[in-house]
Amino acid sequence: NRNYHVFYYLLAGASEEERLAFHLKQPEEYHYLNQITKKPLRQSWDDYCYDSEPDCFSVEGEDLRHDFERLQLAMEMVGFLPKTRRQIFSLLSAILHLGNICYKKKTYRDDSIDICNPEVLPIVSELLEVKEEMLFEALVTRKTVTVGEKLILPYKLAEAVTVRNSMAKSLYSALFDWIVFRINHALLNSKDLEQNTKTLSIGVLDIFGFEDYENNSFEQFCINFANERLQHYFNQHIFKLEQEEYRTEGISWHNIDYIDNTCCINLISKKPTGLLHLLDEESNFPQATNQTLLDKFKHQHEENSYIEFPAVMEPAFIIKHYAGKVKYGVKDFREKNTDHMRPDIVALLRSSKNAFISGMIGIDPVAVFRWAVLRAFFRAMVAFREAGKRHIQTKTGHDDTAPCAILKSMDSFSFLQHPVHQRSLEILQRCKEEKYNITRKNPRTPLSDLQGMNTLNEKNQQ
Repeated sequence: NRNYHVFYYLLAGASEEERLAFHLKQPEEYHYLNQITKKPLRQSWDDYCYDSEPDCFSVEGEDLRHDFERLQLAMEMVGFLPKTRRQIFSLLSAILHLGNICYKKKTYRDDSIDICNPEVLPIVSELLEVKEEMLFEALVTRKTVTVGEKLILPYKLAEAVTVRNSMAKSLYSALFDWIVFRINHALLNSKDLEQNTKTLSIGVLDIFGFEDYENNSFEQFCINFANERLQHYFNQHIFKLEQEEYRTEGISWHNIDYIDNTCCINLISKKPTGLLHLLDEESNFPQATNQTLLDKFKHQHEENSYIEFPAVMEPAFIIKHYAGKVKYGVKDFREKNTDHMRPDIVALLRSSKNAFISGMIGIDPVAVFRWAVLRAFFRAMVAFREAGKRHIQTKTGHDDTAPCAILKSMDSFSFLQHPVHQRSLEILQRCKEEKYNITRKNPRTPLSDLQGMNTLNEKNQQ
């Protein structure tokens, strides 16, 4: 039930100066962190660390302040300067505050809306460095260009909430992509510029497991499809290719039969009639409904053995996955499929006075990465030439300036001796001792009960 770990690290570990600069609050005060567990507001993070009652803000045995220090150290080691780290944390705070913006209808007769808590706007505006008036307009109205004129139309209540959440999710996604590219840039070395050299890089795979709840919507459809693709990859590399290699080498081997799930993947993603492509089509039709989407699925795939449609008039379909059958309700499929930042929001963020934010939005991250590589190359070349000049001046005795400082080599820096790492060892030792070796007042929830809890949460969200 928790959100991304970094939010809790920031709220627990930020200094008093950072708390003021980023307008940080307690976790219960953020909608994005407090949608399930509703508890009285506690005064400090010490109350979370030693509270015996379980909640979604802390985990038994963890030290969030220490985790924040380790995060800062990791960012420092891959070259994130203090200014960059502050910009990242400021943006994370803006995302949390953005989720606190709530709406209300102006009148019962009119569809136009207003913001219930306008005091949040100046905070978000300051953190994103955009004009408050532009932020307000982008969150409550949309601009539509027709032939010869520009229309400004108010959002309906549900539309405004979707736009707000899309803006928050898109900001987080853009920040995530930017961090991955920056780390890949840090891994680059001179050999990578040579031909036929394998470039070091990282990628991130972070998904939930395959699940089948009582109610499965678009998110679960995407999660299960990701698992379907992973299963296909496993089949290809562990069963098909490995066994072919064994046969080629003449190894005595009993062939292992496996279920090929290629047809299921084609049903979902193959162009032009895969379910995802049909969904894209329906998402672009203003008059489309849940029923028209379901009818299109039936028309294209009624004879496909990997999809079924309930006999009763139910807006749902059933996919035969590698792990079993799962029924998906098509409610909100189209809306969630078009959950992205509108041009108005993109224009707002591009207008930010903060180059870090405006540079992340609406640009190609690959192009940014290539430009960073090129810029780093020329900086290195200039630095090399300057170092050569200084070396020549020193040898000929014409250097009137003080000798340049000798930089520490990477070999002289021991991560194991860093104070944060030393504190990690202390915490591990402390966990073995009596502080965390206490009897739980509440026994752990049996695994068999957890699925029931998830089902209950799914029902509450409907």
